Amino acid sequence: MEPTTNEYKKSFKKGLTIVAVIIFVPLVLLPLLNWFMGYHGYEKEIYRRNSWGDVSESKYREAFEKKLHFIAYTEVDSIDFDSLDFFIERGYKYGYFSSAKSNFDLGKTNYPYQVSHTDRTNHNLVVYHILNPSAPDSVGEHGIVHLKNPKLSDTLLMSIGAFKFIDNKARWDSIGYIKVFE
Repeated sequence: MEPTTNEYKKSFKKGLTIVAVIIFVPLVLLPLLNWFMGYHGYEKEIYRRNSWGDVSESKYREAFEKKLHFIAYTEVDSIDFDSLDFFIERGYKYGYFSSAKSNFDLGKTNYPYQVSHTDRTNHNLVVYHILNPSAPDSVGEHGIVHLKNPKLSDTLLMSIGAFKFIDNKARWDSIGYIKVFE
């Protein structure tokens, strides 16, 4: 007994459905779940962000307020300060579905502004630490200075630390200071 045309159609539809599911799940459903779980799983849209001294990013996000001046005093000449920037920007969070968008709703905060500075200057292996944390309105995580108004009311003094060999041991050592002011 040979299969009928209806049986061929049923088996063809069943095979087509299996192929469609095999294509749909890995090519559409899994990437969509990965994007959703990856972005929202890390809660990128919850935490306050900083542009880390990138003026163009701050302007792109419409967070930039004004540039600050600074004077650097160092023991070494090898640090390139040409790429170092200090400026005031509005605090922001990433957008709900995109880290390229900015959300300025910070909830209940008394400090809607922040001082942004370049984290690494032309790959110099230096770090900056705030020495007078009482000068700004507030100092948040990672040494980010938070302000009530887009104005730096007092000079901000920061140390420059670098990785040095002292007594044949690798240690972080202060190699200079930076004064930041309006």
